[in-house]
Amino acid sequence: MRVLFIYPNINTIYSNWNYGIASLSAVLKRGGHETSLLNLTRLNELPIKIKNFKFDMIAISSSSNQWPYSKQIAKYLKRKYVKMILVGGPHVTVYPDAIKETKYIDGVCIGEGELPLLKLIDCLENQRAYENTQSFWFSIGDQIIKNEVHPLVENLDELPFPDRSIFNYKDIFDYPGFIFARGCPYNCTYCINHKLQKIYQNKGKFIRFRSVEKAIKEIEMTIADFKIRKLYIDNDTFNMNYEWLKNFCEAYESIRLPFICNLRAEGVTEEITQMLKRAGCEQVNIGLETGDFSLRKSILNRKMSNKQIISAFKMAKKAGLKTFSFNMVGFPEETPTRFQKTILLNSIIKPENMQISIFYPYLGTVLGDYCKEKNYIKKEFQPNIFTNSILNLPNFSAKDIKRAQKWFNFNVFKTYSRKKALFSLLQFISAFNQLNYNNQSLIRRLLQYLKNLFHKKLIYN
Repeated sequence: MRVLFIYPNINTIYSNWNYGIASLSAVLKRGGHETSLLNLTRLNELPIKIKNFKFDMIAISSSSNQWPYSKQIAKYLKRKYVKMILVGGPHVTVYPDAIKETKYIDGVCIGEGELPLLKLIDCLENQRAYENTQSFWFSIGDQIIKNEVHPLVENLDELPFPDRSIFNYKDIFDYPGFIFARGCPYNCTYCINHKLQKIYQNKGKFIRFRSVEKAIKEIEMTIADFKIRKLYIDNDTFNMNYEWLKNFCEAYESIRLPFICNLRAEGVTEEITQMLKRAGCEQVNIGLETGDFSLRKSILNRKMSNKQIISAFKMAKKAGLKTFSFNMVGFPEETPTRFQKTILLNSIIKPENMQISIFYPYLGTVLGDYCKEKNYIKKEFQPNIFTNSILNLPNFSAKDIKRAQKWFNFNVFKTYSRKKALFSLLQFISAFNQLNYNNQSLIRRLLQYLKNLFHKKLIYN
């Protein structure tokens, strides 16, 4: 069977490869099926681009941010081609009832879909009943058929390596991503992990690792196929399993390519940072999310202290590793004053670079449900987590949240790197080059910001 995957990346900042689609494609190809991919960045390009593909089935991977677009895509394609249309991804995993919102989607896949999708296609090709395929909910007539989830694949070595060939090289970049583990032991309130744990209760081992041997083999094969400058190991928490990490670092030393990875602050030790450095690690990414410890602990359920975060960055720098901090703004119960603690903590740890996103209340998460109960959600969706807040918080307006995010890098860098502060400001101006520069008020404000570059006062307006 010919399966067309559609990956909506409409009005987003990043449009890179998708591990889930790559894994699904690899399993289907191993099963003798054909796959192709449409990475859709503009909705109005769908009628033209779809003509380049031949397919028997359409599978859309959708986040919550892209769900409204996914419904529009399904509507157009169902009317035009009358093929079976399936949707998978995080949105329908935590909220499978979304299938009731449209008559143009035939089924949704809950959770990991490699084996369920393969079994579904096998039923269709052999003209057998498919309605009881595990992990799928189907819309047939006026009925929604709900099936329990398929047991987890406990041995990840049984799965083929992700199929990067269906992606354009520009989507993989010159430092491709790798994921060697599934499952997370933590329960951050803004994440769907707690929901996944509930969905897969008694369905197999939740936290799983690909063997080090297979991980190294995947890296070697990818290096052989693509021109690679460095790697991004995108495990949620690369330091979650010490023995696995130790064995990986020892095996990776022969690769001789720098890599980036994600660490959990309270699990960082000098031994781990030195081990990573010897293996060729160039940079470690660590999530702060907020500099306010009480907010981090009580609202986000992230219990690492500021002292542990400062220590983790200090150990990384001592080992010669670059550091990168993940931050968010616009949480429930956050205020501009509490947000300044995020600026302060970053000015203490002095990361080489950082990211700040705007909190999004994903449906099915603890914090998303909390926002719904408090009536904080003022509009349905935002296509990405970097544009605007969809919340109406009592003590932190959406306008102030955007200002805080917009000037975050500048306000942090100006405390310890004038060069980076200026560079971040120039990046900001370049990103908004579509603005009307004949606006004299805007120009005066930008000049004032430049004038204040080396002043201590923080910029918010």
